[in-house]
Amino acid sequence: AAEITDQRQRLELVADALDALPRRCAEVMRLAVVDGQSSAEIAARLGLAESTVRVQLARGIAQGIIQYLGQVKQARLTGI
Repeated sequence: AAEITDQRQRLELVADALDALPRRCAEVMRLAVVDGQSSAEIAARLGLAESTVRVQLARGIAQGIIQYLGQVKQARLTGI
């Protein structure tokens, strides 16, 4: 039961981190992470250059990590 709760909390943190990203960046991240699409597939689907997709992925990863770490720190401080 505790393991399931921990997994849910982690998933909520990841979802919050994605929600905090700019719209296009979040869309690219979701297609890559959730749907498992490649940069080429995402570029074709969204009508973007593949280099743009790679830049959005890099930004999303960096911003997502910063957001996630901030939430983890806050959760630890509040005892969640």
